[in-house]
Amino acid sequence: MLATTVITGIEPSATKAELDALLERTAAKVDAACERKLRRRPWWRPRPADRP
Repeated sequence: MLATTVITGIEPSATKAELDALLERTAAKVDAACERKLRRRPWWRPRPADRP
């Protein structure tokens, strides 16, 4: 099942612990990306200097 490994990075014989660890890492990456996006100034709110 080389295709499975190449596409997903998961060995077909991966244990539940390995899959759980992969899920935790992925969730942490998504959380970090969302936090970065939320910290940015929204596009609909101009910078204070741009206001009249």
